[in-house]
Amino acid sequence: MVIRYFEGAQIRKKKPGETLPAPSLKEGIVVGTLNKAMKAKRMLVASVETIDETDQEITLKGPDGSLETLMVSDPEFLGSIKVGDQVVITHVQGLALSLDKES
Repeated sequence: MVIRYFEGAQIRKKKPGETLPAPSLKEGIVVGTLNKAMKAKRMLVASVETIDETDQEITLKGPDGSLETLMVSDPEFLGSIKVGDQVVITHVQGLALSLDKES
């Protein structure tokens, strides 16, 4: 059996007037079938609290008030945002299983 797992996140500036779909149970349920990839995708809006260009980090405030500091891989992104901006975080998880005959 071969098992592959991937996980990733992307952060982008929220567009003016943009609305995101409300979270639902369906987003948290893994979708897929045997021999096909299963995936889950979630989106969240957070506000930028601090920007540290030297350490390539931003601190975000989630809708529940929690703070999280993240390292940003693209330093140019830090120049495109400012404190108070809203950003959209897209988190994707995937799992692929395949059953192969023994050789």
